[in-house]
Amino acid sequence: MIAMTPILRLSFVFCCWLTTMDLFGHQYSMSTATVEDNPRTKRSEIAVQVFNHDFDPVVKILCKNQMKTSGSPRCNEDFALESYVSKKILWLRHGKQVKLNWVGAQRGVQETVMFLEAPFLFDKSRDTLKHELLKDVYPKQKNRVSFRKP
Repeated sequence: MIAMTPILRLSFVFCCWLTTMDLFGHQYSMSTATVEDNPRTKRSEIAVQVFNHDFDPVVKILCKNQMKTSGSPRCNEDFALESYVSKKILWLRHGKQVKLNWVGAQRGVQETVMFLEAPFLFDKSRDTLKHELLKDVYPKQKNRVSFRKP
């Protein structure tokens, strides 16, 4: 049997731990949407945050599909994101879908934040926000919606 030095033993344990984390550590994905009313503009602003670990594979698929359909060799990532998000973040007023305005996206190292705007202030007696982002990709996807009042 080969004698293991403490450093070698620690390295071995660390490698085993990393492998286990990769296999079992990522059981579900999570995303958060925050709705905040802007009294100055009389509109609701929505910020949707997703972790890139979950989102990057989806963006690659979106871009691949966009390039295939458009015939373009380059992906317009902002357009691909807007198209996907408009089908997954749904604002319902009295049960009918309201079109949200795409403001843009900010892609960071760890997370992506997408910004949308509703044409009016949120009214809990009439409005519902459905957050279905990534549920078509990850079966255990968990999404949260939080509301902030000024």
